[in-house]
Formats: sequence, C-alpha cells, structure tokens
Amino acid sequence: MLEIRRRMLGLKESCRTRRRSEEAIDPSKPRLDELNLKLRRADVSVSRAEEEFACYRASSGKNSYSNFDKTNKLSAKRKETEEERMHLLCLYKSILKDINIMHAKHKAASVTGEALEQLKKKLGLLESEIRHSSLKVPLKASIP
Repeated sequence: MLEIRRRMLGLKESCRTRRRSEEAIDPSKPRLDELNLKLRRADVSVSRAEEEFACYRASSGKNSYSNFDKTNKLSAKRKETEEERMHLLCLYKSILKDINIMHAKHKAASVTGEALEQLKKKLGLLESEIRHSSLKVPLKASIP
C-alpha cells in the first residue's frame, strides 16, 4: 500500500514536471487555452441571444429570422459611403495643400518682385554715384 502511494506521488510529480516543461516550451499555450474558452463562451452567448431574438420576433408576429441580406447590404453601403468620404477628405486636403503652395508661390513671386525693385533702385543709386564720382575725378585731375 505504501509502495502504491509512492508510485502515485511519483506519477503526480512527473505529471507536474511534464506540465511545467510544456509551459516552459510554449508559454503562450495557457493564454491560448484561456482565449479559446472565452471564445466558446462568447459563441454560446451569441447563439443564445440569436435564439431569444428569433423567439421575440416570432411572438411579435414578424419573421423569426431577421433579414440578414438587408443588414449586409446596409453595412456594405455604410462602408462604401465611409470610403467615399475618406476619398473626398483626401482630395480636399490635397486641394488645400495645392492652394497653399500656389499662395506661397504667389507670395514668393511678390517678394521676389519687391526684391527686384529694391535691387533696381540700388543699382540706379550706384550708377548715379559712379557718374558723380567720375565727374569729380576729372575735375580733381584738372586742378593743379
């Protein structure tokens, strides 16, 4: 009897070590088992809710199964509308970006024009100074 107990304890211990080694090899397995259990529970809850919904619809005189085709069509239409909205939003953003770039180019052109006018003024002033100084040089050269 004592020998049988020892063997059973040895088997239990070997099972524990095997389980520990399996967990060490695949640490995600317990998490996976937990998620599978949650998924099964959720499936049961959903099927129970569908049955209750069918009973409710039957008791109210409607078809016991809702029109899934209509639901799917509406869902597809909603997705399509959402995609179209996103596309329009992207177009709107690109148009705004182009407008800002054109506005910036327009600003840059006006700034460039102003800078060009300032350069022309400076060039005119420098040319007049050169003429003025060239007139002074011959005068100084002619004076002994």
